[in-house]
Amino acid sequence: MSQRAIDQFRPQPASTPQQVQPQGHPATSPSQDISLEETIDPPALSLPSLGENGHPASAQGGRDAQLETQPALEYPPSSLSNSLTAASAMGVAVQPYPSVAHRIKRRVAQSARFLGAPLIWLGVVAFCSGTGYAAFHWLLTIPPVPECDRLWFFSLDSDKLFCAEKAAQSGTAETLVAGLKLVDLWPSNHQLAPRATRLKREWSKQLLQLASAKALQNDLEAAIELAKVIQPGNPVYRDAKNAILEWEKLRDRDYVLTDVVESALKRHDWQKAEAELQPPSNQMSEYQRQQFNRLKERVVTERMAFNQLQQLRTLVQAQSSANSETLGRAIQLAAQINPRSYVSVEVARQVQQWSQALAKIAENKLNQGDIPGAIAAAQWLPTTLSLSPKLQELVWVSRAQQVANQQSQLFSYDRLWQHAAALAMLQPISADSPLYSAAQAHRLQLQNQVQDLTQLTLASTVAKVPQIPALQFAIQMAQAITPDRPNRIAAQTLIAEWRKDIQRVEDRPYLTLAQRVAKAGKVKDLQTAIAHASKIALGRALRPEAQAAIFDWRQQIQTIEDKPILDRARKLAEQKRLIDAIREADKIPVGRTLHPEAQAAILRWTKMIQTAEDQPILNEARVLANQGNVGAAIGVAYQIAPGRALYEAAQKEIAVWSAQLAAVRPSRRWNEEAWDNRSRNREPTPQSYDAPRRWQQDPAPALPPEPPPPPELPPP
Repeated sequence: MSQRAIDQFRPQPASTPQQVQPQGHPATSPSQDISLEETIDPPALSLPSLGENGHPASAQGGRDAQLETQPALEYPPSSLSNSLTAASAMGVAVQPYPSVAHRIKRRVAQSARFLGAPLIWLGVVAFCSGTGYAAFHWLLTIPPVPECDRLWFFSLDSDKLFCAEKAAQSGTAETLVAGLKLVDLWPSNHQLAPRATRLKREWSKQLLQLASAKALQNDLEAAIELAKVIQPGNPVYRDAKNAILEWEKLRDRDYVLTDVVESALKRHDWQKAEAELQPPSNQMSEYQRQQFNRLKERVVTERMAFNQLQQLRTLVQAQSSANSETLGRAIQLAAQINPRSYVSVEVARQVQQWSQALAKIAENKLNQGDIPGAIAAAQWLPTTLSLSPKLQELVWVSRAQQVANQQSQLFSYDRLWQHAAALAMLQPISADSPLYSAAQAHRLQLQNQVQDLTQLTLASTVAKVPQIPALQFAIQMAQAITPDRPNRIAAQTLIAEWRKDIQRVEDRPYLTLAQRVAKAGKVKDLQTAIAHASKIALGRALRPEAQAAIFDWRQQIQTIEDKPILDRARKLAEQKRLIDAIREADKIPVGRTLHPEAQAAILRWTKMIQTAEDQPILNEARVLANQGNVGAAIGVAYQIAPGRALYEAAQKEIAVWSAQLAAVRPSRRWNEEAWDNRSRNREPTPQSYDAPRRWQQDPAPALPPEPPPPPELPPP
């Protein structure tokens, strides 16, 4: 092989070296490495050297050992076939070189070097564009509504203001005060200052209106407190300050006037109180007017209470002081006097005196052995009076007697507790008491009533279960109260009610089934529903409800049956066939559901027909009246008979035309009288008498020819 062919496999000194080792053997020394050019374009292939027998050179003899130290060479693509042949001839092992990866890396590095700056700028532009789009979208997107129930100290001021505005829409004083306190804390240069100022003005006006309403309700203290919330710097502060000054003056004046009037009322000086309530002038505010009216009512109330007390005193003094009934009536009526009046103190003191006198009367009768009289006197004693043990027992017996004698046909739980309490009052009365016999009689009566009421209470508790067995058991329990018992009537009342409940439970399925079937709304279904509801017999508890439902369903059936007739009539009326429409609608007989509606339609169509018939007559009369022939117009208008659609209009026209005739006749009569007077004053000429009259000159009117005689009939 020539030296030139071998030189082309030698590496260039300026290229980056890469170690190439013989295949299958490790490198012996660094000097044996052969570096090739890194700038070789095609992929470098390294082929193993072949021996003479076609096997690798590593398997040969001494020559192979000598060739192991030879470097493996790479070749350019221009002499690929020659290089392979030469390498095979020399026994040089050609190793494969991964130049593809290096080429890709090199080109990627070159591309990155050339495209790096544009890519960076492109990324910057994309970032700025995305940021701008996000900002623009954020500006155009409506922000979410803040949750006002979750605001806290670090919430945005805009959210706080929004929630305050939303809460202030209710118009209550609390929300308005809270809103004003919120915006008052913000400085004047706050970003929400314009909106806050506008809201502050609105809220302040509303708060001042509420304060004025409080003042009109005689609550000046609350009005002043509300107005003081409006701080200086508020647009409405001046109005609020003026209102506060005025209300404070009114309050002070009211305090003085009220003190003077109340002092007069306590002394019963009615003239002084009424003199103070004389209005000073006609220029009174609404608050002053209300204050005067309130104090006047107070004077009237006090005077009435005092007069009532005086009447009771007169009544007691007029009767004998030993009359227990009079004292009892006076005590009872005194309890009805207004307890908030100043006279109530005197009333309480007077009632105490009367009660003590009545207690003495009862005690004297008890000591005298007049037990019924003592009990009758003790029933008027108030419960708040402190009594001796003997009188206390007398009061207990009196209360027990009143409860035992109560007659009621109704059962209530209060009656049971009243009777039980009355029975408990009689327990402390011992056998050695003079009231023991009376207490025993009332105790037996109360025990029977408590027993009956207890049984009725248990029966009522059982009857609360809406089931037939429970109701029947409750009836059996109530029937145990015999006719001779005091609560027999109450038991029978409950039994009657429970029997009705049983009937409701038994008949409810029929009515429920009927209502469910009737929901379809068809004639057949409605008839079936009526049949089900009719099973509820007369006298049953649900009979009225069933009959009401049956009535409604029958009306629905009639509506379904008659609706096509009325629809056909209306369709004929739309086609201007009014007479046919009337005949069709008249097929709905009297008593049917749609009969009133059909008759209303018939009346409307009849008026339309009459209007069409009579309108030409009325128009003709108007034409005649416009032409000056008012009399003829009246005669034509009279052709419209009463009851017709245009009768009222014709009568109005006739009245107008008649008035016109009445106005014309006096002037015509005056002209005729004037002509007659002139004729009398003028001397008549002979010719005027001898001249023929016009009616004499005109020919006589021709009469119509007489009809020919009837032909003679032939004899039969």
